[in-house]
Amino acid sequence: PDIGSFVALLEMVAHKIPSVVLGKPNAALTKSILERFSPQEIAVIGDRIYTDKELADNIGCDFVLTLTGDTKRSDLQGLNDRFPKLVVCDLGDFALRERE
Repeated sequence: PDIGSFVALLEMVAHKIPSVVLGKPNAALTKSILERFSPQEIAVIGDRIYTDKELADNIGCDFVLTLTGDTKRSDLQGLNDRFPKLVVCDLGDFALRERE
């Protein structure tokens, strides 16, 4: 289960909704990184368009999609302006591309 299911469980038990969620895609998650680097110097690498790519969009950096989890190649159809900077099968593929 993803963290969302645990948050829902806590909401049900505590009868409260969190005032802040610091997980993806909230840009506050990257505050300490952005104090050291500009968005043009970093990239978010992940396997989910709806959290990882959204985080990259929220902070204005590139996104590298790995096809190791939720997102499949067929899910990329129709993304247009939201298309990842790079799509790799896994992080090993990404490392090979960096050497070329």
